[in-house]
Amino acid sequence: MSDQPWQREAREERGWPGGQLAPRADPSWPDAPARPAVGRAWPLLLITLIAVLYPFEYDTGLTNYSLGDAVVGPVAVFVVLQSLVRLVGWPRYTVQLLALVVVAIASSLVNAFSPAIYFSAPSALGETAKLFSAGLWMCVMFWLLSDDFSRGFYQLACASALLATGFAASSLWVTVRETSDYRPTGPFDNTNLYASYLCLNVFLVLGAREALEDLRRTRRRLPALLRWPGPLLGPVMLPLLLLGILATASRGALVGCVAGFVLSGSLRLRRISRPRLAALVGGLVFLGMTGTWYVRQDPLVLRRLESTAEGSGPNIENRLELWHAGREAFATHPILGVGYGQLRNYVELATGNNKPVHQTFISMGAELGAVGLLVFLWLLFTVVRDTMPAQSPRYPEVARACRGFVIAIVTQGLFTNVQHSRALWMIVGVIAVLAAEGRASPVLGETPAILARGPVWPRRGELGS
Repeated sequence: MSDQPWQREAREERGWPGGQLAPRADPSWPDAPARPAVGRAWPLLLITLIAVLYPFEYDTGLTNYSLGDAVVGPVAVFVVLQSLVRLVGWPRYTVQLLALVVVAIASSLVNAFSPAIYFSAPSALGETAKLFSAGLWMCVMFWLLSDDFSRGFYQLACASALLATGFAASSLWVTVRETSDYRPTGPFDNTNLYASYLCLNVFLVLGAREALEDLRRTRRRLPALLRWPGPLLGPVMLPLLLLGILATASRGALVGCVAGFVLSGSLRLRRISRPRLAALVGGLVFLGMTGTWYVRQDPLVLRRLESTAEGSGPNIENRLELWHAGREAFATHPILGVGYGQLRNYVELATGNNKPVHQTFISMGAELGAVGLLVFLWLLFTVVRDTMPAQSPRYPEVARACRGFVIAIVTQGLFTNVQHSRALWMIVGVIAVLAAEGRASPVLGETPAILARGPVWPRRGELGS
C-alpha cells in the first residue's frame, strides 16, 4: 500500500502513533472476528448509561445539570489524563468549541470592566460553564463511538429511543385524559427541552436502521436485549415519538422536525427492500390511526397553532418584545456583545421582563457580538457540510439522520435557545466520528477507518501496561 504524505497526515489526525498504517492481520485488532475484549465493553456500557441518564435534566437557576453529567465528567477527565501519556484523537470541532469559550471569556472580561449596571459575574460564569460542559458531551460521544461506531450508535439509539417512547406514550395519555391544556415536560423541567429530546430520538431511530444493517452484514453479535427493539424502531417507536412532539405543543420543535425531514432528504423516495417497505407501511398506518384519534381529542397544540397563524396571543407579543430588546443589545455592542449570560439582565432593565430572549441567534449575537455569532455559524456550517454524502461514504443514512436533527434543532433555535443543548452537542460528536471516517477512508481502502485508529479504551492485555 502506498504511503503518501497526505495519507500520513490523515492517519496522524485520526490519532495513529507516528501516522503508521494500521495492522490488518493481527487477531487482536478490533475488526478481527473475535470475542469483544474487556476494554471495549466499557464504552458500550457508558453509552447506555448516558442514553438513560441524559433526559433527567434540572435547572438550578444559575446553571443546569443532567444526571448524565456524572458519567460524562469522569470519562472526560480520564481521557484528558490519558492524553498526557499517549496520543488521543479529538473531534474536529474542538477548535470551534474552544473559540466560542475564548470569545465568551473575552466578552465577559470586557464588560466586567465597563460601567455596565446589568453585568453579573455569576451569570457569566454559569453560562460559560454551560457551554464548556455541553462541549464535553461532544468530546465524550466522539471517544465512546470511535472504537466501534455501528454497535455503539445502535446501542445509543435503542437505549435512548426505548426510554423516549415510554415518555412520549405517557405524555399522549396525560394530555388527553387529565387536562387538554397541560403541556408535558417529561423528565425535564422545560417543555422545549423535552420536545428537543423527542426530536433527537426521532432521528436516532432513522439512523439506527443502517447501523443495524451494518451489524448484520458483518455478522456482529448483539445481546438479546438489543435484538428485540430492532423490528419496533420504525413501525411503533417512530410514530409514538412524532405524536409525543405533537403532545408537547412546542411550535418550534414541530416546525424544526418538519424542516429536518424535508431539508435533510429523509422524505426522498428511494429504493428500499421489502422488509423495510413493510415496516414503512405499518408505521404509516399506525401513525395515521393514532394521530387521528389524538387530533379528535382537541389537543392544545391545535389551539396554539391557530393562534400562531392569526399572529395573536400574549406569548407571541412577549416574544416579539424580547427579540426587539435583543436586537437593540446587539446594535449597541456589535463586536463582543453585552457579555455572555448578560442578555437576560440587559433585557430586564430595558423592558422589565426577566425572561430569556428565546432566539438562539439573537442571543449569541447580543451576548458575544458579531465575533461570537460568526464562530457559532462556522460551527453549524462545518457540521452540516460534514454530513453531506461526499463526506460520509460509509454510513450515509446515519449522516442524513444527523443532518436532519441539526437542521431541526437549529430551526427550533429560531424560537428558543439551543446553544447549550446537550442533544445538539451529542449529535455533533456523532458527526465528528463520521467526518473522521470520511477523511480516513481513502487511506485504508476496505479497512473501516474508525476501527483502524488507536483506541481510546485499552484492549485485553494492555490493561496492565
